[in-house]
Amino acid sequence: MGNLKTHTIEDLWQSEGLVKLRQDLRSGQKPSECKICWDEEAAGVKSYRQDYLNGRIEEKPIDYSTDHPTAPQTLDLKLSNLCNLRCRICGPVASSLWLKESLKQKLNSNLETNQEYYLSNKITDHGSNRETFIKWLPHLSHVEMFGGEPLLSRENREIEEIIITQGFASKISLLYNTNITTFRNDMVERWKLFKKVTLSLSLDDIDGRIEYERSPAKWDVIRRNVLKYSKIQCSKIKVVLFCSVSNQNVWYLPEYLEWVVLNAPNLEVSFNFVHSAPEFCITNLPRKIKIALRRKFESWTFDCSPHYQNDILRQRLLNVLDFAESRSDIPEVWKKFKESMAHFDEIRGQNFALTFPEFYKLISAREGSNVDRIEFEVGR
Repeated sequence: MGNLKTHTIEDLWQSEGLVKLRQDLRSGQKPSECKICWDEEAAGVKSYRQDYLNGRIEEKPIDYSTDHPTAPQTLDLKLSNLCNLRCRICGPVASSLWLKESLKQKLNSNLETNQEYYLSNKITDHGSNRETFIKWLPHLSHVEMFGGEPLLSRENREIEEIIITQGFASKISLLYNTNITTFRNDMVERWKLFKKVTLSLSLDDIDGRIEYERSPAKWDVIRRNVLKYSKIQCSKIKVVLFCSVSNQNVWYLPEYLEWVVLNAPNLEVSFNFVHSAPEFCITNLPRKIKIALRRKFESWTFDCSPHYQNDILRQRLLNVLDFAESRSDIPEVWKKFKESMAHFDEIRGQNFALTFPEFYKLISAREGSNVDRIEFEVGR
């Protein structure tokens, strides 16, 4: 598809790779670039593609007769990796804190040469790209802001400012995906100028587990900010919880949903499955753990919610199981997950066994190996 390191956004929009992708989709093929969605749909899970088709945004009429449309209608922008967390399921490309740790630990020999690229601005500081973005504004209906942590990024605020000063704010909706470590009153007021803003709160777990998974996050800070954001919903601002389901947190999803029902019942929960790091993908859980998950999920009762909602929440959990069971596990990948946990426990002074005691007990009992036990106890 090309790369913004060597091409302008105009070049990429009309690139050979993107033109071929349009042709494949128009002809009814299932290109490999969209494999994540095909896999989820095959497992009976609502995919990102279907989420868009079912009204995620209000699109303008699309001319499907051409492989060279004038401009995009939606943009997914990751303009900086500036971030104050180093989530286990993330990496240096999307987190400056991860990058700093990786450089210090010399975890990847290629990182240092790419450091400037990870931190470089790609649109607002680039004359040609800035001009193209302004030219595209009459065609745009939706812009998504990611990071890094997008609420800390000056580039995202500059994108907002361009849209506002060019007079298109009321015609464009925004989506921010935030790690909830910060609450920006100033941005909340600006968002009311736009057609609509969806604030996606990345909350994968609760209590000490979220601090482990998203180091150095503090649960008290995140909890308070979730409650703050839950109160700003209005006709212009929608707030949702976005949970990335992985081998780390899948065992505790019932407890997670129960916390949401008790503390933020007005927030919709969206499950997203981790694909890009196979060792965290729940399809690679050993079969015996998948069986234990099904037993737990099917028997869980949400006593804190109305009767009708119990069935809805349980169905959400069963959909997670459907995806986990859609493919057989790969033992080598599961081994890599355990090695990754042990490695970063040692680097960060954390402990999987103490943070996830029930899940750790299941892993140890099911596999019954002293080597596995030692791997998880590194850093105690």
